[in-house]
Amino acid sequence: KEGENKTNTKNNQNQSISKVYKNVKIIRIGIIYFLVGVGYLIPVLFQSSFMIDSGFSEKIAGNVFALSGLSIIVGSPVFGMISDRIGRKNSLLIASIFCMIAGILPVLNHHLIAFVAASILFPFSLGGFLVLIQSMAAERVSPSLVPAVLGFVSVFYSIGQLIGPSLAGAVIEKFGGIQSAYILASCIFLGTLIITGFVKENEKEEVLAVQTNHY
Repeated sequence: KEGENKTNTKNNQNQSISKVYKNVKIIRIGIIYFLVGVGYLIPVLFQSSFMIDSGFSEKIAGNVFALSGLSIIVGSPVFGMISDRIGRKNSLLIASIFCMIAGILPVLNHHLIAFVAASILFPFSLGGFLVLIQSMAAERVSPSLVPAVLGFVSVFYSIGQLIGPSLAGAVIEKFGGIQSAYILASCIFLGTLIITGFVKENEKEEVLAVQTNHY
């Protein structure tokens, strides 16, 4: 009887995991993560080249790019604290807007300040995206399903990382100039902004209600 109970529990757990993978609300978060994976590599790969093409020396380009490392470290805890006050959704909206601005500034003006701002805003927001998206996914399921849902949405992110460089390269080749890739990045984060607009802060109860029917 004990073995039968364990089998039933395992089957119910598997059914719950399967239900999570098909849940629209979780998939929506995965799509946001996918877009982040596509968009964030664009400034990482092309900012130094963009600056050099705009007339800056390799030394200046390297020093500006070095700001990214510090910015991404600061972004995660700062956005974590912000989200505790205004919610995950509003924080994601802010991160999306920051990335859109970071993509547009160097295109509109090749001034050093524009590149410095982009070098700070992009990684700062990325640090926020990583912690916010993972938190949103984890908060929408029961504790036992957290590893499964985090692994699921991370697949979206990984696919985005694979697609991002090739897509950006194709855009640069097609339209000419690295600035076209930056415009692409802004459009991608406009996508995260729009999709985040459909997210609700109180989705946890709805997802859990679906899962508990299996027990």
